Amino acid sequence: MLYYFPSKESLYQHVLKSVLDLWIERMALMEQDGDTPAVMLENYIRGKLELSRKRPYGSKVFANEVISGAAHLKFYIENDLLPQLEADMELVRSWIGDGKIDPIDPEHLFFTIWASTQTYADFSSQISLALGKVVLTRKTSGVREIFSLTCL
Repeated sequence: MLYYFPSKESLYQHVLKSVLDLWIERMALMEQDGDTPAVMLENYIRGKLELSRKRPYGSKVFANEVISGAAHLKFYIENDLLPQLEADMELVRSWIGDGKIDPIDPEHLFFTIWASTQTYADFSSQISLALGKVVLTRKTSGVREIFSLTCL
């Protein structure tokens, strides 16, 4: 590994950036002709859950960094995540302004979606033990449950 990365620090930075880049790429609210806010938010939740299902370890590394104060993520959050989050929040505000959805605080909508979807990866052991089964499979995606709790 040190052949590709000059230090453990640079490897760690690369892992964090890769996780964040993948999340931003897959989870941006993508407006397509004819899509309603409900469809777009459901697709957003589905994308986040899919990443939690397919790449739980990346989510856990990211969560540990955030819990530790996000010192290694500050630059990426400010320069990569926040611009995308602001664009997504602006879209939600436009839906509110157009009467397409009830008034809601866009920031907290996204924080709630992130928290509820990442829980499946970050606390998979706890959830599996509590329910006696593997929770996040393709069949039991949780999309509808999370959508109805956060968006309706």
